[in-house]
Amino acid sequence: MVFPLCNLVDKYCKICIAENVVKELEENLSMLEEIEGYLKIVRSFPLVSLNFLRRLKVIHGTKLDSGK
Repeated sequence: MVFPLCNLVDKYCKICIAENVVKELEENLSMLEEIEGYLKIVRSFPLVSLNFLRRLKVIHGTKLDSGK
């Protein structure tokens, strides 16, 4: 996973963590500002904050997890 200049997710962002990858998330998603669809975080026991999304300003919700 390498997205160092990514600042917009056009559809949705799903994060599923099997191992402690918080540092990798910080390195690769720290520039993210917008998500057009939704943000879904599953199986994220090692994740205790969303600080890696410090620049995230808006989640538009144009498409939801339920498909609506």
